[in-house]
Amino acid sequence: MSIGKTIKNLRKTKNITQEKLASYLNVSCQAVSKWENGTAAPDISLIVPIANFFDVTTDVLLERDIEKQKAELERLKEDGSRLSQQGLVRESVEHWRGAVAKYPSNYECLINLAYALHSARLSSDFGNDIETADKYTDEALKICERVLEDCTDIEIRGSAIQILVLTYGSKHRGHYDEEKAVHFAEMAPSLYVCKDVLLEHAYMFNREKRDAQVHGNALQFLDLLTRGMIFGGYKDGREKIFAIETALKIYKLVFYDGNYLFYHCRMAQIYRYLSMEYAKIGDAEKALENLRLAKEHAIAYEQIPDGKQNFTSIFFNKATHDNVYTSKNFTGTELDLINEILSDKAFDGIRDTEDFINFKNNLYKL
Repeated sequence: MSIGKTIKNLRKTKNITQEKLASYLNVSCQAVSKWENGTAAPDISLIVPIANFFDVTTDVLLERDIEKQKAELERLKEDGSRLSQQGLVRESVEHWRGAVAKYPSNYECLINLAYALHSARLSSDFGNDIETADKYTDEALKICERVLEDCTDIEIRGSAIQILVLTYGSKHRGHYDEEKAVHFAEMAPSLYVCKDVLLEHAYMFNREKRDAQVHGNALQFLDLLTRGMIFGGYKDGREKIFAIETALKIYKLVFYDGNYLFYHCRMAQIYRYLSMEYAKIGDAEKALENLRLAKEHAIAYEQIPDGKQNFTSIFFNKATHDNVYTSKNFTGTELDLINEILSDKAFDGIRDTEDFINFKNNLYKL
């Protein structure tokens, strides 16, 4: 059997059109037609992507071991996770572009590329390169819409919906469209029927797994609750300070033993915001106090050991943290985030004070 007939049979088995196959392989529909009628053959560079698209070994097309394919996909995931953890956004985009070029129908690779593009467009790495940022956004949207059209995996579809809603729901760089954001958001299940909550019920008679799920969910709900408090709309600075300090009290209450692990970065963020708000109302003492506390938590966050770490608060002690599952869209540290805000005009009133100058000069001294 010729390679063209093999492609045709595989395509029919998968129940897709020539147009759909062509779009995934980034070739013309005429090219696919020529392969299938035997008047032309795919370029050698397309053999592996074609085999991977149909989830077959290249024993069918050329030669390829399926176990090697699985191992390669696992390596791609590990390498992509490492890049994301280090905040190497441009490198992450190119990594997943290469993965998608080789595995064009692998939806996990596709959604990881979409996440990389979404993260990169928000990165400070772009500076004023709005054109590239917009291209990244358009590419991410196109991928997500393709995933929703063709992918049946619930989790991957959920990730696509998330990116679409975050993009259309933000006024960042001109893609804001409330109607589209609402349209895609309504495709997702409500909070009480999402996977995480339902797993609590699924594990009802497995105490260990249920407790781990409940505690992991509690951490997520904590993050959602306090984020809403921190970024809510307030009539003035003092009202905003009250809201942020209330969120801070919640963190201190539930992490009563000080073992924040990942949430050291949230504490550092809260103290950064508080320092700016106090500086705006002219309270230099509290502005500096919060800067020092932000530094304390920033250092603690950067010093979290690798590997699985256990929370010790009774509210979360069945949940764990592992640095490998964290990601960011910048290559700096939490201390760099503090250094970045020091140039904000909010601090103009205390910028020339001895305490502020000493803090700035000693920020990176542990």
